[in-house]
Amino acid sequence: FNPELVIVSAGYDAAIGCPEGEMSLTPAFYSHLTRHLMNLAQGKVAVVLEGGYNIEALSEGATLTLRTLLGDPSPYLVEPMGKPSQSLQETLLNLIYVQRPYWQCFQHQGTYSTASGDPLDYDANPRHLPSIQFHGRTARPEV
Repeated sequence: FNPELVIVSAGYDAAIGCPEGEMSLTPAFYSHLTRHLMNLAQGKVAVVLEGGYNIEALSEGATLTLRTLLGDPSPYLVEPMGKPSQSLQETLLNLIYVQRPYWQCFQHQGTYSTASGDPLDYDANPRHLPSIQFHGRTARPEV
């Protein structure tokens, strides 16, 4: 995929204190996300503000996003990022499994499994097969 333009629908719902997203991202993290997106489409990134339920987090996140778009450096993250949760690892591996035939960047990397050990340990986890968990009524669909 080689986009000519990246459009972000930015509601900052994942920010600390937001009752909707409840993901506790710091405003500085939005700057880092924006910086990575600017590597796509020769830097042509449009960030469109939508929503926002915590005015403090919204204002800080939007300010840092705009400063990043204008070329300011991203602030340091206060705490180093830890290892992603098991659920997130499995979700990302499922995404890679499904998108692999269509994205050349996924075809060049190995495949993994979260079944045992560290999913980033290529030797211990030679392949990834998606797992599906059903959450719903007791009658499960066949497909």
